[in-house]
Formats: sequence, C-alpha cells, structure tokens
Amino acid sequence: AAPVGLGVFGAGQVWAKKLPGGGSAALVINHSPTVLNYTLSLAALNLTSGSSYKVRDIWAHKDLPPTSKSVALKVPPYDSAFLSLAPAAGL
Repeated sequence: AAPVGLGVFGAGQVWAKKLPGGGSAALVINHSPTVLNYTLSLAALNLTSGSSYKVRDIWAHKDLPPTSKSVALKVPPYDSAFLSLAPAAGL
C-alpha cells in the first residue's frame, strides 16, 4: 500500500491499495482531536477518470452513492474510514 497525502499537514493519512478488477481500497486515518472533513479524489487513487465507481463503507457495512470524481468523508477524531471502490458497470 502507498500513502497519499492529506491537505492538512499532520491531521491524518490516506493509505490505498489496488484491488482485483480495477478497484481500490482506501483507509483514511484521522490523527487530530477534531473531525476531519476530507474529499477523497479518485485521481489520487489512480482510478480511471470519468468512470463510475461503487463505494462501500467497510466499517459501517453500507453502500455510499456511486461516484466518478470523489468521495466526501467526515472522519471522527482519532478514528478512521475504510472504503472499497469498485468499477460500477452500467451506472
């Protein structure tokens, strides 16, 4: 897995790993005492621009709206968000 930098220095980390079938998994870690509002760009994950992706919140066991550009996240203090993004054929 490779780290992807966050916009707020020292506030957290994003780790991503390619998945079979053209998708990616992403772990966003908040190291700060405040909520981290973060926009996870598909381009930062090296996912195909313009393609639609199904998004699954692994920790919450729920699907998020499909996206072709980015995913907006609110990560609680000292917590994390774990997502799976898979190509959404036909969306």
